[in-house]
Amino acid sequence: MKQNFIQFKTVSGHPMTLDRFTFTPQARVLTLRLPFGGVVWNRAQAVLVKDAVQTKRYPITNVTRLIQGAIIGAALVFMLISRFMRKRREDTPK
Repeated sequence: MKQNFIQFKTVSGHPMTLDRFTFTPQARVLTLRLPFGGVVWNRAQAVLVKDAVQTKRYPITNVTRLIQGAIIGAALVFMLISRFMRKRREDTPK
């Protein structure tokens, strides 16, 4: 029984029906399998909404992750600017 070390896939949850609509959640799943255990990481990706005529996909935006990325980016920019300023101060003759 050979298993993949890393798997990255989209999975659908159990569909739920309300009135004439069927809602199906979707998630991205990253699975790491190691000889001594493993790790599974899920991230909500979208919701499929199906009625009698069509199926629409509504993506889920993770605002927290976007804010974290902005904070990390701002910290990196601040770090680069402070290093540049320090280097410039050290290079100026006294």
